[in-house]
Amino acid sequence: MKFGRLEPEDRFKKRMQRQLDDLSELKPDICFLQEVNPLQERTKKFRKVTGLKSSVQPDLYGLKLLGFGPPFNLQNGLSILFPSTAKLIASKGFRLSGRPFSYASEAISLQLGESRHGFYVDVELESGHRLLLVTLHLHHGVEFTAEFQRRLSEIFEETQDVDLSAKNQFYLDMQAADLRREQELLRLMDKLPEDLDVYDEVLIGGDFNMTPESIPYARFERLGFTDCWKRATTAPGLSWNLAANGEVLQLNKQFQQPFNLAKYRFSAPLQSQLEDALSENEDRARRIDYIWQMKPKSGLKPKSVFLFGQPKPDQPAGSDHFGVCIDFKWPKA
Repeated sequence: MKFGRLEPEDRFKKRMQRQLDDLSELKPDICFLQEVNPLQERTKKFRKVTGLKSSVQPDLYGLKLLGFGPPFNLQNGLSILFPSTAKLIASKGFRLSGRPFSYASEAISLQLGESRHGFYVDVELESGHRLLLVTLHLHHGVEFTAEFQRRLSEIFEETQDVDLSAKNQFYLDMQAADLRREQELLRLMDKLPEDLDVYDEVLIGGDFNMTPESIPYARFERLGFTDCWKRATTAPGLSWNLAANGEVLQLNKQFQQPFNLAKYRFSAPLQSQLEDALSENEDRARRIDYIWQMKPKSGLKPKSVFLFGQPKPDQPAGSDHFGVCIDFKWPKA
């Protein structure tokens, strides 16, 4: 059993090469990577072009024993790259959400549905600074923004004879993804080392699938984390931007809606309006990829920030998300 690929093979190969070219050109010191598939093979290539060390965590693997099992083309995971001169003190992977019995490691994976994971590496740099580097990929689902709520209210106000119980259930379902992301962030905090004071800095980078206007974002700020992009600039930083990533827009249209609206038994006109509202909400340009720091008082300061990986005239973008690059600077001793 394999998952089908909507993307043409030629474009896929160009996109994989583009990822390598981008990282080779950037020459990063640290990389937080998500949806790396196949995990070990791709990470090895990333190491080669960057000269960095790596540590990995399977995320979506399916049923695997020693890397073999269905789906045979799914070995999706998280990867952290860090300086080759750094000392790796510890690493740990953990499940953020999913079925209680689900498990994913390089040796064995038991997943019959979506699970989300995170992991960290504890490293000491050649300079003597000790860092906790964390990456994750939060649940993807409808973001229940204020603008989306306003649009839904308009639709339901213009529609007569809506079943109240179906409407209430619909609203509950629309909020489920935000609630799951909140729970994933709380679980992340439970899984980090107890004594964070031993680190000169805690950096968390990944695909959070949430915007700065969302409730999960506000919750994460209250937990003590600082959004490095926001700290450095007022630029929008739209890492998910279909208008600037045209080929991805065309591929994205082939995916089904994340919700089965038929189950609510709304009228056909109402269902059509809700489908349009969901598509507009999903397709809007937004910032959902982040690098956070927990100890901005440590002196590590973002000097510049920018997005990378945008499509070129002769090359597709390396990903459906644009990469987030932050140039940090330690204070002088």
